[in-house]
Amino acid sequence: MRDETERARLREVLAASYALSGNELDEIVKAGDEAHNEAVDLFAFTSVLNRSLDETAKIEFIGILWEMVYADGEIHELEDNIVWRTAELIGVSQRDRVLMRQRVRDEQDADEDEQGD
Repeated sequence: MRDETERARLREVLAASYALSGNELDEIVKAGDEAHNEAVDLFAFTSVLNRSLDETAKIEFIGILWEMVYADGEIHELEDNIVWRTAELIGVSQRDRVLMRQRVRDEQDADEDEQGD
């Protein structure tokens, strides 16, 4: 189960990235929770992504995963590994995965700087 900080960030990212709100957003989050509880591996998820997303959308998806990793202010080894494995399975290059990680980290640092002023 995600902690509340990660859950709130997930809702923000989904709303902003996919123009979701209200019941539609609630249903997507609920469906994700149910799928997570039934999941045994990443292949089922990534095969859908491979069929549904173009290269740019796949890279952006990895960016969304990094936003979730950084949501609680800590990077856990397991989270990092899941992003790496997901990127590999959907064909996102190491270069693009690292660039997205850096972009998200830079954005988070900028947000923290703004809050500190």
